[in-house]
Amino acid sequence: MSEHEAQSNHVRMKPRMLLLLAALLLVIVAALIIVLNRNSIGVALSSGHRAGSNRKPFTYASAAQIEADAVGNGLAIVSNNGMELLDSGGRLATKEVVAMKKPAVTSSTSSAAAFDIGNTNLIIGDLKGASHVLKMKDNILTARMNNDGYLAVCTESSGYHGQVTVYNPQAQEVYRWYSGEAYLLTAQVSPDNRYLATLCVGSKGGSVHIMRLDSPDEVAQYEAEETVVTDLRWLENNRIFLLEREKCTVIGRDGRAVGSLEFGDKVVTAFSYGDGFAAIMLCDYISGKNGTLISVGPDCTILGQVAVTTGLQALDAYRGSVALLCGDGVHKYTKTLSKGDNADSEAGVIDLVVRYNSDVFLITQNTALIRNF
Repeated sequence: MSEHEAQSNHVRMKPRMLLLLAALLLVIVAALIIVLNRNSIGVALSSGHRAGSNRKPFTYASAAQIEADAVGNGLAIVSNNGMELLDSGGRLATKEVVAMKKPAVTSSTSSAAAFDIGNTNLIIGDLKGASHVLKMKDNILTARMNNDGYLAVCTESSGYHGQVTVYNPQAQEVYRWYSGEAYLLTAQVSPDNRYLATLCVGSKGGSVHIMRLDSPDEVAQYEAEETVVTDLRWLENNRIFLLEREKCTVIGRDGRAVGSLEFGDKVVTAFSYGDGFAAIMLCDYISGKNGTLISVGPDCTILGQVAVTTGLQALDAYRGSVALLCGDGVHKYTKTLSKGDNADSEAGVIDLVVRYNSDVFLITQNTALIRNF
């Protein structure tokens, strides 16, 4: 071999030697990391499916009364002092300081509304930083926002038994409806933003009125005679879920019943809605914390059920997930109530909220702790 060939071979071998040395170094570093962290790794492996998070909590102003709801992966906090909207990273997107006696919140995937039950204050804001403070003419009964940000606000109304004012995502009024025969309870705009459903109660029972937002005429009506209907929620496929004292019913946009489910001698103590289902807690008595949680689908059949024996403190459903805050921690389920994960709670947690990505916020007076599942 000539001197030139030897030098040439040496040049070609050098990169391969560097790769081998680099690989060896990575192996050594990995081994050191395992040795130095063997205790924490062992804890993680032995914990099984218990979930947790080392993410920094979301923070907000402390207040005596706190109401929270997910805004996509962000968070809406409503209190006696007004509303704060935090984006998915916990950064403050919108803040409005407004005194509220009975604060409440409703939200979509990108916006939220804070309202003062029995008073006239209303705040609408979004994660882009836009916000509007509205002063309603009459006291607010309730408000509900659909996933696209259309807001139906129910208020008292002189000469009527209530009125509904619908606002688009830009906080512009687009529709108004008055209840003349029965007392207005709640209302919501349909998922396609074309229809409004209102729930009223009178001497004969509950009634649902369905209108198109481009017409003052009623499209359909449903009568629940001699039955107290307590809540209404649009589902997918143009169906409406009605929660009653002794049962639940699903009706179509034409006002006809699709199905119903009797609760027997049980009473509803908590409920929440996901995409196309309702999660309902049934107990032997109204103050009960132990009982059976059921998931009801869009045709009023039971999708799943699970016994709750450790004291239910809070319930929330979002998209395809259900989360429970109980005396022994946080429990996570699918919409069919198949068991997912569980996690420890913390002292001072008063509520929980499921995020769009299925993580769970644990709400305290001034922080939202994150639990990953």
